[in-house]
Amino acid sequence: MCRSLPWRWPVLLLLVAPTGCSSTLQLLADPPPYVTDLRAEYFSANPASPYRVNVSRGEVVPGMDMFGVLAAWGHPERRTREDPVVEEWVYMDLDQESGDILEYDLTFKGGVLNSWSSRMHRNSALAYRSDDPLINKVTPAQPPGGKLVPKN
Repeated sequence: MCRSLPWRWPVLLLLVAPTGCSSTLQLLADPPPYVTDLRAEYFSANPASPYRVNVSRGEVVPGMDMFGVLAAWGHPERRTREDPVVEEWVYMDLDQESGDILEYDLTFKGGVLNSWSSRMHRNSALAYRSDDPLINKVTPAQPPGGKLVPKN
């Protein structure tokens, strides 16, 4: 039994490795243009921050302060505060290919990112692929005809 144990270690590492990647979260869409200025301000204000690499990559990590998340992702869609210690930020991320929306709920406790959850809204119809042959594109043409409306 001891001889068969070493071959199991690579399998165990493969099973554990994907869970380690869930400690960072990154948006699909490109950040807004103002995030470059926020990141520069964050780096100058926090030269010894352990989250410098994460912020530059646009990743959020548990333990980041609010300014770090703001510099990584920009302003949230919605902010709520239920008590003086806990605050929630909501980000919406659009998948351009499918039109699905990913909603991220980030929870801060004492100004530090504590946890997050995400959910997907399928077929939001906010995006479509422009190269899809099944989509009828409307081209500018003559205004619609019909009954004339008198002008004053």
